[in-house]
Amino acid sequence: MADELSAELLEQLDQLLLRERTALLHGDLDEIGAMTAQKQALVQRLEQQRDQIPHDLGARREKLLRNQALLANAMQGIRAVETRLTELRRLRAGLETYDRDGRRSHVPAQRSPRVEKRV
Repeated sequence: MADELSAELLEQLDQLLLRERTALLHGDLDEIGAMTAQKQALVQRLEQQRDQIPHDLGARREKLLRNQALLANAMQGIRAVETRLTELRRLRAGLETYDRDGRRSHVPAQRSPRVEKRV
């Protein structure tokens, strides 16, 4: 009975890791967030069955590490976008430059209420 429960929990972990990988590859951050509670509950159940779980979890460890790397790369991409958007907002306000004496000078951006159409 305990062995069956452990096998079922490990199968659920495999399925969750596969779903997580798919969500990471598709950039589905909402799905990844929704899986957090499921993952925590599954880990707690696995902790309770620790004695019945086989010690060789190499394949699952590889899946966990793979997903962790994907998540780290996704976070790095999100930070890069955030940095770029911050730079664009700053540029929209104007340009920072220096005069010949080395003093910082702000050149305000010209905001036109109309859109320029080039033909």
